[in-house]
Amino acid sequence: MTWEELQRIFNRAISLTLGYKKLLMTFSALAVIGLAVVTCRSIATHSSGWAMMSLLFLPLFFGAAVLMAIGVVIVRLYHDEVKERPVDHKQVMMNSWQLMASASYFALPVILLFLLVWMALAIFYLFTEIPYLGDVLSVVLAFWPYLLNVSLLLLVVASVGMLFFVIPLVALRGLDRVKLAQAVVERLLADPFSSLVQLLIALLPVGLSALILSIAGCLTSAMGFGGTQPLQSALHWFFIMIPFTALLAPGVIFFFNFSVEAHVLAQRHLRQSNS
Repeated sequence: MTWEELQRIFNRAISLTLGYKKLLMTFSALAVIGLAVVTCRSIATHSSGWAMMSLLFLPLFFGAAVLMAIGVVIVRLYHDEVKERPVDHKQVMMNSWQLMASASYFALPVILLFLLVWMALAIFYLFTEIPYLGDVLSVVLAFWPYLLNVSLLLLVVASVGMLFFVIPLVALRGLDRVKLAQAVVERLLADPFSSLVQLLIALLPVGLSALILSIAGCLTSAMGFGGTQPLQSALHWFFIMIPFTALLAPGVIFFFNFSVEAHVLAQRHLRQSNS
């Protein structure tokens, strides 16, 4: 991967980001995710540490499933736009329902692993409640929740990796799981540095947007506009969530656009190296 290739695919991906139909579709998906996040955040306000952990991560993995489904449509739309074919958003979505449902199932193993980690964390909390011995175990076994939290963060990273590496393959090649796994592994082993750099570049706009929007939300709350009652706080974050997701939508579209460009570029390099 050369700098010129990277510059070309970045510019093309960002040039086809602001179609209003794609923005509206992506905003709708993000609004569903945002509603789940706000609901879980409101419930977690008065929850224990164990329950709070589940309410923090569960909407993230639910969001990954929703993004996997909507990502299939964005990838297929972008593929037609790059080829300069007539783009019918409604027809593409109708033809993609089966792929969308199947793509969302890729989040199921991650959710199951999350539930296993959550149950392991519950066992640790049970140990800490043992009379007299619980305080000792909470110190001696402190590495247990630490490693479990590391596992949860790795599951988040794995979800992001699937969005970038797997969804373009699903959208363009179909649902042969064996071939999908082979293609992803082949790409990562052939040039892991380029793959990682491409992933980071794809995350840059959406990550920067999320950071700025989150800081703005925290500043708004710090100014005293959030209210003190749980219902007021929930409604406060709900109405902030609407512009938050609207402004985040272009970054998400760019992420999937760039994932297609990176996939095509990687396949071209693999063919050249094998020839």
